[in-house]
Amino acid sequence: RRTSPLSNPTISSPSLRDPDTFDIRGTVERIIIATRNSRYLVLGVCLAVLLLTVIYVFVWPPVYKVEASLVAERDTEAARYAVDVNVKSVRKDDSRTEIELISSAKVLKEVVEEQHLTYDDVYHPVMSQLQYFWDSSWIGKHWKATKAAIFGSDKQDLPPDQVILGKTIADLATAISVVPVGDSTMGKLTLKGPNRKVTDVANAIINVYMKQRAQTHVEEAERSYEILRRETDLAREELADAGQRRVAYAE
Repeated sequence: RRTSPLSNPTISSPSLRDPDTFDIRGTVERIIIATRNSRYLVLGVCLAVLLLTVIYVFVWPPVYKVEASLVAERDTEAARYAVDVNVKSVRKDDSRTEIELISSAKVLKEVVEEQHLTYDDVYHPVMSQLQYFWDSSWIGKHWKATKAAIFGSDKQDLPPDQVILGKTIADLATAISVVPVGDSTMGKLTLKGPNRKVTDVANAIINVYMKQRAQTHVEEAERSYEILRRETDLAREELADAGQRRVAYAE
């Protein structure tokens, strides 16, 4: 009896891989091959990252952060804070205005002068810090001198101490963040700085702001008093004149 070659066929089924699976072994092998073929590029990138990390750690100033909680007056019964005689002289700032005023240039200028802060004592954003590195470097200084020698210096340039003061105040303002806490009348003041003086600076900002705020309210109250006094004297004279006319009419 002869057996047909198709009586016992041998079928080889191809191995199908699920498209959702991840070939870990194949991926690792491809990474090893790519790394081996580009070993100098990989080594250069690793050394560059290590060098930048070392420069950042030793050159870039650290960042300290301090937080303080503030309580604002309620906005209810605001009418009793207003005295309107031709102008509104006595007023109560709303909490959003208080947030803007606490980081105003007037407050920060007094804080910088009171605490004897230098440009190195305040937090700088990334671009300001890079600009400072450039300006204080040997190349940056000579570049400025070369540019001034070629194109001439601007006669309207401010003195260097005023320029540094303006930059210090501007960068100090960027380091301050005041946000309200939920629906309450509280606010959270956050200040960043490059050294441990940040605590003293935060306290100075609050104290200077409260002092200027009280002084402003006192000056407004005095102006309101003067306005009320003038209006009262004028009303008294008008009343006396009306009384005299009434007596003359009765006679």
